Amino acid sequence: MAPAVPCWLALALAALATASPGVLGVDARHRAHHDPRSVDCDGLWRRRMMLHDELVAERRRLLRDRGDAFKSERLLFDPFEATYTCPSLRRVTAFGDGGKFVCGEPFYFQSRRCLVYSVGVGGDSTFEKAVASNFRCQVFAFDPSGDTDEYRALTESTGATFHPWGLGPAAAEPYNNTHTRVVNDVVGLEDMQKRLGHAGRTIDILKVDCEGCEYAALGEVWAGIAAAKTRVGQVQVELHINRTESAEVNLDRIARFFDAADDADFMVFHKERNQWGCDGYICVEYAMLSKSEARRMFYREHCPT
Repeated sequence: MAPAVPCWLALALAALATASPGVLGVDARHRAHHDPRSVDCDGLWRRRMMLHDELVAERRRLLRDRGDAFKSERLLFDPFEATYTCPSLRRVTAFGDGGKFVCGEPFYFQSRRCLVYSVGVGGDSTFEKAVASNFRCQVFAFDPSGDTDEYRALTESTGATFHPWGLGPAAAEPYNNTHTRVVNDVVGLEDMQKRLGHAGRTIDILKVDCEGCEYAALGEVWAGIAAAKTRVGQVQVELHINRTESAEVNLDRIARFFDAADDADFMVFHKERNQWGCDGYICVEYAMLSKSEARRMFYREHCPT
């Protein structure tokens, strides 16, 4: 007597018997997902942008209608959340303070002339080392407080090129390093690129961690991007609150920062509260991606040519 067929196997065999010839358990929807020719990339991309726009509009409505609810030091960053999902998110460097989230696999950056500007090193050059070695990017690091030979040697041992410059508005005052008694330049991003012979090149990754300079520095960067004077793929920035000012002033500054980023067509794809040195609310890490770079990554993944 033949052994009885288990119930689950009988059901599976019945499903196979009624399946379309040649499918063998892989339905048309699954095959379509893996066949770039059958994906409506334009439609998918439009839906993603519609969702982003809806989230931005919701943030603005929230601040307009209920802004007073966030005028507390611990709540200042609550309205500003991610509006885009990166398909290939990765943390660069080890966990802990100093790590940054980047959108894109290493091979994506390795396949191009990748350029990274890292503003604010603070003696921790693990980020610069990681992008130089793993992404094979050309890395330039800047910090006006690091104008000693030892600081330069430590930073450049990672594969980066170091300059003791600060990033700021074009009219910013020079940085007076009281430790070394040296005055260092604070320059705009456009001027920085001209000095280094990078005018016209896209900065694939712009990391800014300058302990409070970010609002003035990136305010001019956003304006330059919106005016097509500079091109940046993505920005990793730590935003701080100024505890000597009121919550109302801080909230207004943060809101204007994100409005300017919106005007430059940048989208937040990651947010991380700094639990190590900021109690989770004094400073927050944001990662932002330009719409043009996001679109390029999206089509490369879903509709490769």
